Amino acid sequence: MRIAQLQAGLTHCTPGGLFSSKAVALMAHYAMREDVSMSYQNLNVYLNHYLEEDIQTLYRNELLDECSCFSSWNGRVAGEEVGIITTLAVFELLTSCDSLLSILRKTIEWGGDTDSVASIALGIASCRRGVEYKDDLPDWMLHGLEPGRKFGREFLNMTSKNLMDKYE
Repeated sequence: MRIAQLQAGLTHCTPGGLFSSKAVALMAHYAMREDVSMSYQNLNVYLNHYLEEDIQTLYRNELLDECSCFSSWNGRVAGEEVGIITTLAVFELLTSCDSLLSILRKTIEWGGDTDSVASIALGIASCRRGVEYKDDLPDWMLHGLEPGRKFGREFLNMTSKNLMDKYE
């Protein structure tokens, strides 16, 4: 939470930016460390527990209403508070989809800032692929990631390994 707060404070230092950074970090932590399903109920309780103060700040600033926090998202990912919208869309994908491909399809159908939503949701869901999410992405998506290029597959694999080593 401290690192998520620090990062958002440097790049998106608004109530919505701080909330979004911490919520995504918590969803990733839940996916990697919790042994219970990422159902709507389980993830909602978990996030509300750790983000209660942030959520109250968003209510006070009228950036969220009581009905919109961690409820079903279904619409274009765009708008003034795109960070909050992205976070709510990621929550919806993680709690309603059962495969990596269904996450990708649903994100693209919404339209808008789909690259951010898909990358966040797929990254988090990938921690539980084969257990909670079917690993059904086409082979070309995994093996066609610019092999041998500076920021291709090898770079991503090394970045992942370094992050996991640092925070284990």
